[in-house]
Amino acid sequence: MKKEEIKKLVSNMTLEEKIGQLTQIRTSYYNNMNTSGTGTKSKLNINNNQKWMIGTVLGKLDAAMMIEIQKEYLKNNRLGIPLLFMHDIIHGFKTIFPIPLALSCSWDEGLVEKTARISAKEGSSSGYQATFSPMVDIVRDPRWGRVIESYGEDTLL
Repeated sequence: MKKEEIKKLVSNMTLEEKIGQLTQIRTSYYNNMNTSGTGTKSKLNINNNQKWMIGTVLGKLDAAMMIEIQKEYLKNNRLGIPLLFMHDIIHGFKTIFPIPLALSCSWDEGLVEKTARISAKEGSSSGYQATFSPMVDIVRDPRWGRVIESYGEDTLL
């Protein structure tokens, strides 16, 4: 889209639609709308109409389910903004590689790049448009739950 088209699209969005685009829900939300839930579903009190304003979905789905959800989503989304599917692809998707912390110990930048390219290819060919990897934060506290997703505490790594 051109910048002017994006500006026009955003200006046509309601506040509720803009907030929805900033909201990410788990894939389980689309599996059964009738069950009571926790997390985003209960905290935001998202109803059946609002689920067509959500911006992204996080979690594992098969291709057929993604296609089904996307078709239904586009049919119900007033502005035709597609839903983005995301997945945590930390150390591989179909092919599992060592965690980034372990890969950094190899000192092999080519290998690290190759594993990232393979993971990206596998994830995108499965329908995912985004991932939260690689994580490039410098880890200073080993108690942090995302340490394994980093390349360590040394900026050289």
